[in-house]
Amino acid sequence: MKKKLTISQSRGGHSKKEYKGIDITKFIMAILVIACHANLYTNYDGTIGTIYLLVLSCVVPYFFITNGFFMYKDEETFENKLWDNLKKIIKLYIIWNIIYLPISIYDYAVNGYSVIKAIILYIRDFLFIGDHFFSWPLWYLLGFIYALIALIILKKLKLNDKKIFIITMLTYIFANVMEYLTSIGSNNIVVKLFSYVFGDGRVFTGIFLVTLGILIKKYNDKIKISKKILLLLIIVCFAISVIIPNKISEVGLYIFLFLLVKELNNIKFNTINFRRCSTIFYFVHMINLFIYMLIVGIDNTYGVYGFLITIVACMVESIIIIFIQNKWNPKILKELFN
Repeated sequence: MKKKLTISQSRGGHSKKEYKGIDITKFIMAILVIACHANLYTNYDGTIGTIYLLVLSCVVPYFFITNGFFMYKDEETFENKLWDNLKKIIKLYIIWNIIYLPISIYDYAVNGYSVIKAIILYIRDFLFIGDHFFSWPLWYLLGFIYALIALIILKKLKLNDKKIFIITMLTYIFANVMEYLTSIGSNNIVVKLFSYVFGDGRVFTGIFLVTLGILIKKYNDKIKISKKILLLLIIVCFAISVIIPNKISEVGLYIFLFLLVKELNNIKFNTINFRRCSTIFYFVHMINLFIYMLIVGIDNTYGVYGFLITIVACMVESIIIIFIQNKWNPKILKELFN
């Protein structure tokens, strides 16, 4: 009797391990992104609100860690991989900003901005913040670009993993401190200047989270924690984060969640379409929500109906796009959803 493996043969005869749990979780996380942007639930008071926000807070870190994990193959090719990914993400970021540009222009026109002011704001947001009106998900790409640039510099300095971990962790702490000071409206001139240029500073959080994913992959064979222990650690970190909100237990939650999910590979069906749908959902959902907003008005956009209509539209578009990819695999779709 042949032993069933969780690997598939890729081109060239090389084996490639499948992470089916990650594929399905990415799909779930993509739905949570839509829930966040469509304001599915807005009552943040009390325990339920805290739990909801905590669940949403796991989404972006999960994607950063996941992309860092898959980016690392081996130490010899790592620097080249960083450069290759940087070029690819910059190209993707530019393409989707062009696609979302009409929505940005709409926002500037509605708010009565002059052409000069609109251009200045757009350039600032493009380079330092990562999102514009109804194109909020694109900040993730800019955060990933910042992470790749930082890692390229750190590797050029020949720093070891321990030093890279410490430096990137300090950037994460800095980003969260600035986010907090910005949120409370600090009058400090440095905070105000930082806020004007970088917004809440979240673009810097990806540097540490991507590094975590890389280190998990690099030392994957040395991480020996059972699924039951990981589940227990997730529950403990989740409970602590609900009772006493803090970044330490939250980061623990992100790490343990990813470690557990990557081990969930005993899934009988093919999960590649879950992965592909999650990518399509990520890129197109705000366009769908914007169209819905034009129809019903901004005051009626958010809530259950906006969420459901956006999900249905994304699902239909995903089915069509995946069908076209499977049948003809046109280059334009490779460029848009790579």
